[in-house]
Amino acid sequence: MFLFGDGVETDAGEASKWFLAASEKGLADAQYALGVLYDEGRGLARNPEEAGKWVRKAAEGGHEDARRWLAAHGADQAPPPSPAAQPVP
Repeated sequence: MFLFGDGVETDAGEASKWFLAASEKGLADAQYALGVLYDEGRGLARNPEEAGKWVRKAAEGGHEDARRWLAAHGADQAPPPSPAAQPVP
């Protein structure tokens, strides 16, 4: 909502606060978004270590974009997809 100005003025700093709160509760979408904000320095200071930490948590939770981000950013190894993220034959 705050990140894209959906019904409110765009405010990446406010968005990062909400993403952090949701990330701490284990929501993979929020963890990925927070990691990207840290990576880009939007709404908070750029911090590659925090970016990697949050994106890795999202990937461990089965977030496919997070897995791709880790691979694209040269992470030593993206975690395998979670069983819940596996296609059913």
